[in-house]
Amino acid sequence: NSNPLERDGLRRVYLGDGRLANGARAIEYSANGEGTLQIEPGHYRMRVSRGPEHSISDTELKLSPGQIKRVDAVIRREVDTQGWMSTDMHLHGEPSFDSGMPFRKRVTAVADENVEFAVPTDHDVETDYTPYIRELFLAPYVASTTSAETTTIEQGHFIAFPTKYDATIVPTHGSYDPSCQGGGQILDGLRARGDGMTPLTIVAHPRDGFF
Repeated sequence: NSNPLERDGLRRVYLGDGRLANGARAIEYSANGEGTLQIEPGHYRMRVSRGPEHSISDTELKLSPGQIKRVDAVIRREVDTQGWMSTDMHLHGEPSFDSGMPFRKRVTAVADENVEFAVPTDHDVETDYTPYIRELFLAPYVASTTSAETTTIEQGHFIAFPTKYDATIVPTHGSYDPSCQGGGQILDGLRARGDGMTPLTIVAHPRDGFF
């Protein structure tokens, strides 16, 4: 049958996996449409997708020990979004204390989900995805900007983009210092750090009961 395996979705720490939700046993992100997975023998449903604008390919797989299986999946665009752009304005990667995702994997995952404008918001570290987007030849599919999530305990978390990035300042790359400032002062300070324009500012998760 096609029911998930027993204990499906638990981490496989021996392969470096973190926790996978929604019954997923393994996930592969691909920057070029090809990928490889190593997985235990068993009965699986393999799902190939590229975000909500495209169709989904489902394939049933029965794998015996040592078996190699090739799947050619075809997906198609189903939603016409001409004139619109998909964006994610709150993304974390390896510089953040709450994420360990490497930059190359982060930008690949963004492209795989058909996010067309990605805003890196690592905590108190200015981040620039552009070198990794170019390295992986993803520039036709996703654009980015420089940004950070300015983090305080009582005042909240603040996002602003585009902001200035300075590779010579390690490890923060010149992110804004909100010490001893109120929320309004922080927003004013972030707006003054624009890189050629006044940044868009966001108060992140404003309904968090702690802030």
